[in-house]
Amino acid sequence: MNHPRIWVLKAALVLAGVALALSAAVIINLTRLNARLYEQSRPSSDHELSEKTDELALLTLRREALTRVMLYESLIQKDMLLDGMVVHRNPDGTVGGQCDSLLFSNLRFFALRSMGLKDASDDAWSAILKSRDGGLWLRHPKCPKSLSRDMIMGVLMGLSADPDGGTQVFASMLAEIDRRQGFVGDGPFYVSWLSPGIAGLLRAEAERRHIPYEQWPWILKQSFSSIEYDTMFLGEGYVSHLAALGLDLELRFAERNSKFNPRSFLGQAEKFVRGWGAGSTRIDAQRRQWIASHLRSINQTNLYFEWIEQRAFGTLT
Repeated sequence: MNHPRIWVLKAALVLAGVALALSAAVIINLTRLNARLYEQSRPSSDHELSEKTDELALLTLRREALTRVMLYESLIQKDMLLDGMVVHRNPDGTVGGQCDSLLFSNLRFFALRSMGLKDASDDAWSAILKSRDGGLWLRHPKCPKSLSRDMIMGVLMGLSADPDGGTQVFASMLAEIDRRQGFVGDGPFYVSWLSPGIAGLLRAEAERRHIPYEQWPWILKQSFSSIEYDTMFLGEGYVSHLAALGLDLELRFAERNSKFNPRSFLGQAEKFVRGWGAGSTRIDAQRRQWIASHLRSINQTNLYFEWIEQRAFGTLT
């Protein structure tokens, strides 16, 4: 009979091989991306006309985004709130979708706060805070299902808008995750256990809020970014939007801190070559650009994917 350690070693070698193969695929695509970056950086033959065209395109994009946000908010206020949180109403008026409420309520709060609608955003955040049981988030006070890690993506977007008392709320959340040994709820492993990628986003938020390292759950200390691997096999739909949220958060961390390290496989490899004292990695910036371009290729007409791509390439201020 083989010794158990032999099986562990074999499994580790297989996982390492898979990671290297996926990373090689990303590197190949990064080569194509560099060519695209070069084309975008070439000077225009008519610089003034190019600037005016770019300005008009950005104004058009912003106007369309703001128009949609105001439309969505008016519809939400009219038909889609339950206890101040976003839900879905069926044609007969009955409520559904309350078990996804934590995610979408945080996205609504983020939009309202970003637009400077303080009173509306304060009301939205107050309702979200009522969807808690101590340090444990609930999907909605009227949802009996256990919390999933997808809901945490929404919470992170809400926290990135810096609500009042956000650091205290986040620290309480980390303490609950630590108490539950890496789980965010009472559900099974595939529902409530933090994946390394989402734990990595929590780690970045802990760094941004200067939460002491000794207060981090062990799963945050072992985390790493995996968005490129998740994105590589995605099709159109809900999961691709979750990947875009993850990229959105990573871009925000990078924009706020030039030395931000998402601990990606490629980024860590570059740091090993350049030296661990080096700042933020060039390859992580290119990696985010590849992720954004791949998401955009999934749906060319998706406004959110277009916005993410332009931010990743630095063409939006």
